[in-house]
Amino acid sequence: MYSVEFPFLSQKALEFGTIRTLGIPGITNLLFKTKYGLKDPQKRAAETNILVSEMIHHHVDSDRGSYAVRRLNGIHNKFKIPNDQFAYVLCLNVVSPIDFSERFGFRKWTDNEKEAAYVVWHDVGVRMGITTIPDSIPEMREYIRDYEAKNAILTDKNKSIVQDLKHLVLDAFPRPVQPLVETGICALIDPTIRSAVGLEKPPAIVEWIILGAFKLLAGSFVSAFLPPRRVEDAKGSIEVDWCPNPAANPEEYRQLNVNVYRPPAFEKGYKLAELGALKSGKLGPYYDGGLRCPFRQMHA
Repeated sequence: MYSVEFPFLSQKALEFGTIRTLGIPGITNLLFKTKYGLKDPQKRAAETNILVSEMIHHHVDSDRGSYAVRRLNGIHNKFKIPNDQFAYVLCLNVVSPIDFSERFGFRKWTDNEKEAAYVVWHDVGVRMGITTIPDSIPEMREYIRDYEAKNAILTDKNKSIVQDLKHLVLDAFPRPVQPLVETGICALIDPTIRSAVGLEKPPAIVEWIILGAFKLLAGSFVSAFLPPRRVEDAKGSIEVDWCPNPAANPEEYRQLNVNVYRPPAFEKGYKLAELGALKSGKLGPYYDGGLRCPFRQMHA
């Protein structure tokens, strides 16, 4: 789904999911304290994207997937992050692409597709040491609602970080259209989080026009004018090894798929061993636990 049916919407959904977390003071306080992700947010976002792609495309227990998740664990272990924050972000990673696609895409996800997304992220969460993973997507939705109801509060730090990140997005567009893009960002953010980060609600007619245009572009236009994408033609952001257990080769340079994803920090490619704010080659812990889809089952 992330590479074939809804690559654009899935990527945008995860980006807006990141913005959604900035309505939680516990998360923004940690960002201010550690400065992680604030010095070069585009680079940090790209590194996270690549690490996650390595995990979900190669399986979290493959050589490359396991190296990627332990690299991520090493980054997270530098900070004191409560388990409930990890679980909240994990739930957003499952639910956000589904909701974005059903709201703006040309079709809804099937039950099997939803279950597959849940299983992949559940198993990533297990290897990250998350101990309170909800047992289903409906329970994840409930977890998100309850967590935000208790924790989404407007603070100066929330507002400051969102303003900084918003300007990074706007600077990529010509100045004359920046007000329109800014209104679009406000329209796409959930009202609860919009209040918690200090963004204003657009006028109802403007919001209706923007959301309708996004739906038309991302859903109706694709369905009406573009041919279905074939699985064999689909590409994610990374080059995927289709052998049963691709060797990690963490010091090897890998190229990103230029036509899909090429952030400036990785024009020449990337080394798995150097991703993230962690000493090259250093790994975090391996967390044991039962997976919904064990690696051996993938290649039985």
